Amino acid sequence: MTERTVFLRTLLAVVQGTWRSLTLWPMKASDLKLSPYPQIDVFEHHGLLRSLALRPIDVYCVLKRLYGPPNENADDYKSQFGYCFRATDCYVCVYDWKLTRCSIAARHDHGNRSEAQHVVEEVGALILDNWQKAQGDVRKATSVKGTTIYESPFSTYYRAAVQLTDTADEELDISNSARIGAFFLFLSAFEGLVNLIYEIYLRPDLREDRFIQRFAREQLDLKLRLAPLYCDCFTPGPIDANLSEFKEWHTVLNLRNDFIHANLVDGLRHKLIRFDARQFFVHAGRQSPDQLLRSAGELESDDLRRVKQCVDSMVKLIRKRLRHGYRAGFERLVESTYVSVHTTTTGRVRVQGTDEVW
Repeated sequence: MTERTVFLRTLLAVVQGTWRSLTLWPMKASDLKLSPYPQIDVFEHHGLLRSLALRPIDVYCVLKRLYGPPNENADDYKSQFGYCFRATDCYVCVYDWKLTRCSIAARHDHGNRSEAQHVVEEVGALILDNWQKAQGDVRKATSVKGTTIYESPFSTYYRAAVQLTDTADEELDISNSARIGAFFLFLSAFEGLVNLIYEIYLRPDLREDRFIQRFAREQLDLKLRLAPLYCDCFTPGPIDANLSEFKEWHTVLNLRNDFIHANLVDGLRHKLIRFDARQFFVHAGRQSPDQLLRSAGELESDDLRRVKQCVDSMVKLIRKRLRHGYRAGFERLVESTYVSVHTTTTGRVRVQGTDEVW
C-alpha cells in the first residue's frame, strides 16, 4: 500500500467519522448517544463482547450514571436491562444476560465486522474506565437486603469432570492432563456437595462461629458420617462406614489426598529390572486389573469411570438417608448451577433451583 493510498484512506475515514478505529484515542462517553434499536426482522450483530469483566450491577450503575435509565425493554427471562446507543456507523447494545453476565453487541450499517468489533471493545473499555467512579452507587445498591444465592460446586465441577473425561477419550495429545483434571473435579464436586449440605441444613442451634469453624476443619469422611447428627435433613444415626460404597469412596479419597499433596507413596516408586536378558519397567501403580492406579500420570479412562461411579454411589447413599420432604431440594443441589434457600413458616428449609431462582 502506497503512502498516497494510506493518506487517502485516512482522510476518507476522518470525513466519514470512523477515524477512531485508525487511532489509539479512547472512546469518550459523549461519543455514544442513546438511540432506540432499529426495527428489523432478524437481529444480527457484527461485533460481540460476550462477557464483560464486571458484574451486571456494576455495568448498570456505570451506564445509569453516564446516561440515565436504560432505554431498552427488559425480558423477564433473559435480561433485566438494556442500553442501546448510536455510535459512528453502528448501533451498540449493552445488556445483561440471565442475571449472571453482561454482553455488548454492535450492528454496523455496512456490515463491517472489524469496525463493529472495534467499537464493541471501545465501549467495554469505556465502561471499565468509569467503573471506579460508580462504586458509590454500587455500594448503595448492594447494601439492601437480598436473597442469598448459592452456586452449587457439585453441579459445576461434576459437569466439567464429565466433559474432561470425554475430551480425554477424543484428544489423545492432552488426554493425560484432562484425566488428572477430571479426577480431582469428580471428588471436589462431592466434597462441595457435603459442604453445601452443612451450609443449608445445619441445625439452628449449631450455627455458631466456633461450631462452623470446627466443622470446616473436620476430615471429610468424618464430616460426612456425622452429617445426620448435625443436619436437619437426615434420618437419625451416623452413616455406616462399613458400607461398600463408603469404603470405595474412602479409598479414592485417600488417593486424591496423595495426589494433591504429591506424597511419594509406594505407587510412585517404580523399578527397572532385567529378566531373561530383557529389560522391563515395572510400574508400581497397578498390580492387578481391578486396582486403581496409584500414579496420577498414568490414569486411564476406566479409572475415571470408576471414580465417577463412586461419586454417583455416594450421592445415592445420601439420597437414601434423607428425611421425607427433603429429597426434592437435594435434587436441586445436585442438578442446578444456582440455588436459593427459603425457610417456611413451619421452619423447614426449602431449596429452589436455577429455573425457579431467576
